[in-house]
Amino acid sequence: MGLTSREKWLFILTTFKVTQTGKMMPLKMQQAVCEFLRKKIAREVNYDEWLQMEYDIRKLKREVTDLMFEGMQAATSDTKLPPEAQKMFNELDLANMDNKVRSDVSKIDFGILKKALESLPPKKKKELQPMFDNVEKLAGEYKGEEIEEDEGKG
Repeated sequence: MGLTSREKWLFILTTFKVTQTGKMMPLKMQQAVCEFLRKKIAREVNYDEWLQMEYDIRKLKREVTDLMFEGMQAATSDTKLPPEAQKMFNELDLANMDNKVRSDVSKIDFGILKKALESLPPKKKKELQPMFDNVEKLAGEYKGEEIEEDEGKG
């Protein structure tokens, strides 16, 4: 069983949102290439469905990004998640996320993360800056522990 036209089209739209090639294209070029691909691969998807899917992807991207930052903030500080986010996770989910974030935090490329933070609107940047600083500090602490552990092995 293969993908439906709708599933194929969602993949195409998502590809344009996440790949460097898709992101670097001017909007009119993206639209022209998308229209070409839609006619070749997902002809059954009409323009209204295309617009709705585009809207849904953008909305979901904002929701996912917000939840990722809220989860990172909860995993790296004593701050609790907002009540609506807490309802989405059970204690085990939060504990697993906390353990994985803490175990991998030293591997984060803060140059890339800093660029992403700088690209945000000022209000969102101000809101997320403390969390960024906290994660960066935590990463430094974990890197220090890794160095100490490595020195103890030598």
